Amino acid sequence: MGWSAETGVFRVEALSRAAANEAYPLIRMWDPHWTASRWRGATRTFCGGRRDRGMMAVRDRRGVTHGLFTYCVQPTLRHGTVLRLGDVVVAQMPGPSLADVVVETADVLRRDLGCDTLVIDMPVEHQGRPPSAPGTHPSRFTADAISFRAEPD
Repeated sequence: MGWSAETGVFRVEALSRAAANEAYPLIRMWDPHWTASRWRGATRTFCGGRRDRGMMAVRDRRGVTHGLFTYCVQPTLRHGTVLRLGDVVVAQMPGPSLADVVVETADVLRRDLGCDTLVIDMPVEHQGRPPSAPGTHPSRFTADAISFRAEPD
């Protein structure tokens, strides 16, 4: 998929398998346990040029990757067709918020793919307990991520 969008100094575009090696240092900073082999496997899954799933890179004007996210299109009963973002990885840097860049461009991607709703999965920071009650009661259930849904147009 040749999709891309520009916002300020950043360009968000589909990550190709050929360019995936350029994003590997960012992945290693995000989680040092990721091996090059594991990263190549992930890029085979998400960088195949399919319309219903992919991986997007946030790059500056020099082509340096500062962020990325995966996405997939899912039909749902409650929210219609959903564009679901996961694995949001953004470097911390001064200037425009990369998280804002991801959200703004993901909403453009949502419209371009004909999706009704945008859902973004973000990691939980409370040792896997639901954030509504961190540590207040024991539970056998844990959460890895919280999903945020943007209101439809």
